[in-house]
Amino acid sequence: VFLCLAALYESWSIPFSVMLVVPLGVIGALLATSMRGLSNDVFFQVGLLTTIGLSAKNAILIVEFAKELHEQGKGIVEAAIEACRMRLRPIVMTSL
Repeated sequence: VFLCLAALYESWSIPFSVMLVVPLGVIGALLATSMRGLSNDVFFQVGLLTTIGLSAKNAILIVEFAKELHEQGKGIVEAAIEACRMRLRPIVMTSL
């Protein structure tokens, strides 16, 4: 997946930032499961795979929008914040 993203964006840093989201989603799911005292069963593992897929997809969309805004002349942080604002509602609507 990383090499496909690197070929798509012709950069090593953009796919790296997209792939950093996956461990955050896994850590969050593990923490939530351990705090609730739930077991690690098949349903949890399917949910974990779904979380990994959704987080990677959403990260790709946000990075794509931020890249376009940065090319239009905005700063990197400003472009990232604006991309998150633009994509928050569609991401929540498609993820629920």
